[in-house]
Amino acid sequence: MENFDADKEERLRNQVEVMCEVASGDSESRKIEEDLVFHRLVITFSGNRRLLKAFDDITHELRLCIALIGKTHADPDSISTSHWLLLDALASGDPERCREAVDYHIGVARDYVVQGIGETVP
Repeated sequence: MENFDADKEERLRNQVEVMCEVASGDSESRKIEEDLVFHRLVITFSGNRRLLKAFDDITHELRLCIALIGKTHADPDSISTSHWLLLDALASGDPERCREAVDYHIGVARDYVVQGIGETVP
């Protein structure tokens, strides 16, 4: 949050708009890649190089998780639009609101992945 400014907010807003545009019409792989772009931007903007390296190291696994999440959402737009909440929390400047938004975002994603795995296991 300390590094967050109007330019970074605009770049993230533009990325969420791209995610919303591709949500209903593009290939699943494009949706996944645009989602990863958003999250990588957030991490890049944090200035934490170790976290960025860790993110880059698990990108393949994240693609699989995002694919599972996408298969369990009835509304393809809901994945992309959920990122507005993260961006609004960041823009608020309130650290607690950011923590809550991230916890919710990760928790919902975790629940969808667990549900997706449960549906594939006999």
